[in-house]
Parts: sequence; C-alpha cells; structure tokens
Amino acid sequence: MRTTVAPVPYGALAMTSTIPDTTPGATIANPCYPASAAPGNVSVKWRDTPNGPRTDNNVNTQQRLVTSLQGVVAGWDYQTCNENNASTGIDPKTYNAG
Repeated sequence: MRTTVAPVPYGALAMTSTIPDTTPGATIANPCYPASAAPGNVSVKWRDTPNGPRTDNNVNTQQRLVTSLQGVVAGWDYQTCNENNASTGIDPKTYNAG
C-alpha cells in the first residue's frame, strides 16, 4: 500500500508588518502581512512542497489456512476444525519517493 500525505510543516519564521524601503532608514508596509493581525511579528509556517509529498510504502503479507474434518466413526459423529493465521507488516520509511 502506498500512502501520500502533505509535506512536513516548517515554522519559527517571523514576518514583520513593515519591510525596508530603498531610502535609508525608511520602511513601508509589508503587502504580505495579514491585515487582521496585530502590529508586530506574525509567526509564519509553510510546507516544503517543491521536494514532493511524504510517502510510505507499507508491505503487508497475510496468510490463512483452515482445515476441517467431519464424519462418522464407530457410530459417533465428529467435526473438527483447525485454523492458522499469520500476518506480517513492513513499514520502511521512504520520503520523496517518486
């Protein structure tokens, strides 16, 4: 089974409400700053989409064996059953797999 999920979110980046202007010491309003945010720094997070999604390639193997016997021996009815199940899973972590 192959599973694809969104890339890891990164954080710890602060965006200020102003950016430097070409005039020394001057600043202008940052056009990317959210209008509803309070003045100061805003914590920004982003996802690393250029490197592709995180993926998992899980390999599961399942086996099941069922045997059954029924009949009559010396006037006695009998019925018996045996069941054996086995399941293994391999979860190799592969990131950026194509």
